[in-house]
Amino acid sequence: MPADLVYDIGMHRGHDSAFYLAKGYRVVAFEADPDHVAHAHERFAPEIAAGQMTIVAGAVTADGHGTVRFFRHSLDDAWGTVDETWVARNSTRGESEAIEVPATDFAETLREHGIPWYMKIDIEGTDRVCLESLRQFDERPRYLSIESEKARWATLLEEFDLLESLGYGRFAVVQQQGMDQREIVTTRLDGSPLTYRFEEISSGPFGDDLGDAWGDRATAEAAYCRIFRDYRRFGDDSLMNRTRPTRVLRRALSTVLGRPLPGWYDTHVCLADSGPTAD
Repeated sequence: MPADLVYDIGMHRGHDSAFYLAKGYRVVAFEADPDHVAHAHERFAPEIAAGQMTIVAGAVTADGHGTVRFFRHSLDDAWGTVDETWVARNSTRGESEAIEVPATDFAETLREHGIPWYMKIDIEGTDRVCLESLRQFDERPRYLSIESEKARWATLLEEFDLLESLGYGRFAVVQQQGMDQREIVTTRLDGSPLTYRFEEISSGPFGDDLGDAWGDRATAEAAYCRIFRDYRRFGDDSLMNRTRPTRVLRRALSTVLGRPLPGWYDTHVCLADSGPTAD
């Protein structure tokens, strides 16, 4: 397992890759939207030329052959997906355009580039395809994160079961909203200090940089009990999100409480036999 390799699966416009590169990691970034791919080739041209970054253009799918329909949202370019159930969910906030993009064989990419130290997965409804691909390998990433399930409790528990079956025993639940207002003091791979301010909609820190956020599965499930309640009260389908006055009220309440309502979350995990431990 190369300790200097990170996978950014769902690169978008490169906000997370920029952090990983600043830390000194080599990055393999996956992106289906051709506009984002073109942007990244321009933004990261020096890193690509130096061999520090590789971009895999295409959508991660279960079979990884030929092409696949990818849906680009008309208003939010972070909502691109190959999952038609997500397209239906997103339709309440605008239409999606279907385009053909290459299908990516994720397992084959792992064989080509190696198992990374950290794997960030955020591909709008198909995160599990990447997790299932890891079953084909004896080694697993030391650290891994996925966008959390927020609609069905049973699905969340299934995700946790799958992660545990892959060898992950340490969990951290990380709030993503407002990440662009955070600055982190960390170190690069060479040990030199790094002060970094995250870009908008970044996934943020990972691994040891999460500090005391790490715990066991039971602690993570307890955190999600509260999060699921918040989603029911303040999420996309809640009464508090249906009219302009109630949305204004929700934002005011969020300010009073000093936390996003409900925000959005990633689940981070670490292999059970390594990494951070709970107190």
